[in-house]
Amino acid sequence: MNGRCERFIQTIKLECLGKFIVFGKRYLDYLVTEFVDYYNTARSSIVRGHLLPVHYEGPDDVPTLSLSMRLR
Repeated sequence: MNGRCERFIQTIKLECLGKFIVFGKRYLDYLVTEFVDYYNTARSSIVRGHLLPVHYEGPDDVPTLSLSMRLR
């Protein structure tokens, strides 16, 4: 878990905070909120086959077992 947190902190520093001059906590909160929203909804992941981090799988997307597969 610690490695994932460190990776996210590195990502937000490189992709977001390094590109802005932050004047105050309120502006920093705004930047972080916007980046987290982008990170969780629009930024794709190579590890997950270019899926979004928050990926909705509807009932049609989830594979179901057929009767022949259940009997094995």
